[in-house]
Amino acid sequence: MLEAALVALCTGAPVDLSEDVVSPEDLAAAARFHRIAPLAHARLAAGHPGYAAGLLLDRHLAMMRHLRASTAIGVVARALDDVPWLVYKGPALSEVAHPVPGLRSYGDIDLLVPPDQLRNAVERLAGAGWSAVRKVDWFRLDVVPGEVDLMRPGWESLDLHWSPMLTRALRTRFPVSTEEVVARRTALDLGGVPAWTMDAADTLVHVCYHGAGTGAVKLGYLVDADRAANRVEDWDVVVARARASGTAGHLLVVLARAHAVLGTPLPDRLAHDLGLGTGFKALQRMVDAWWPVPGPVEVSTPAGYLAQGVGRGATSSLGGATGRAARNLRLRMVRSAVTRHGTRAPFGDELLATYLAAVEAEAARPTPSRTAPARPEGKGGPAGTTATWTGTRSTRSPI
Repeated sequence: MLEAALVALCTGAPVDLSEDVVSPEDLAAAARFHRIAPLAHARLAAGHPGYAAGLLLDRHLAMMRHLRASTAIGVVARALDDVPWLVYKGPALSEVAHPVPGLRSYGDIDLLVPPDQLRNAVERLAGAGWSAVRKVDWFRLDVVPGEVDLMRPGWESLDLHWSPMLTRALRTRFPVSTEEVVARRTALDLGGVPAWTMDAADTLVHVCYHGAGTGAVKLGYLVDADRAANRVEDWDVVVARARASGTAGHLLVVLARAHAVLGTPLPDRLAHDLGLGTGFKALQRMVDAWWPVPGPVEVSTPAGYLAQGVGRGATSSLGGATGRAARNLRLRMVRSAVTRHGTRAPFGDELLATYLAAVEAEAARPTPSRTAPARPEGKGGPAGTTATWTGTRSTRSPI
């Protein structure tokens, strides 16, 4: 009953709950684990006030954080001025890809600027009161982290990214042009504050990449994928970008789960169009059948390991797909260790200058070779053009 209730909270279906079977405390704990606590309160308030009561604080905190984030982004927009930038993940998804706008759970504010504008952005945000800091437990110049943390007393912290990929190894394996992503940005009304975010296709590809990195076992990440998928007009563009960046496997794993759990409508033959091998598809079906999502709270399962281990160029054999997933899981574990929040300390002028120079040097090198997309972006037009997808959506499995 608990798992069914959690799914119903995400889809808006009627919720069947009985305190004889599921306690309010257990539901609240599960909702927090799945990152849907504020949404759960909104869904339960009218019909199940006893269950909703324990989640009221979660809803208030989410609303307050989103208001604070919107205010901070307004200051950021004025400070950056003519520097091209966008906000993605938490605040943006809360506005455009959540069942109840403003109630998505998130932490820091994630910004993205082209690498050749990072130094300029850091300087301008410093003028607005944000100081560059580093996580002393993991910061290493040799991996050239794809972000710099910025903090301002009494304000929301910023993760200023120059690449969506955090380490040099990930950028090599999953090449994404930040310049192209930012050039395709679209306008966003963030609680009345004018801002910019990724276009619909880039949003979906990144949501699935990020969701897979977490294991894609929490319903909140599947809700992100479901809502982002429903905003897509041209699936050929999504497929082309996922293949070019090597994230086709991430896209399929997360969308297949969203389809199975939340009923997300997807194009027929999506796995075929993404160019994924039969071995990978068989492994994905087997794992999700044996260890379905949502599963036990706080318990690691092969479903999470598969999503985290997805790598570029899914192989055709079952054994090869399993081996590739295991190898890429090790890379993901390194990434997890790098991103773990630890003690933060000021960068210092010398270290910050060295880091910014390293970013600029890496950005000046030729872009790694990319897997050629299956078809050009946008039917009848160049990459980045808008075209209406004319295929068929299906309620059947996309695999």
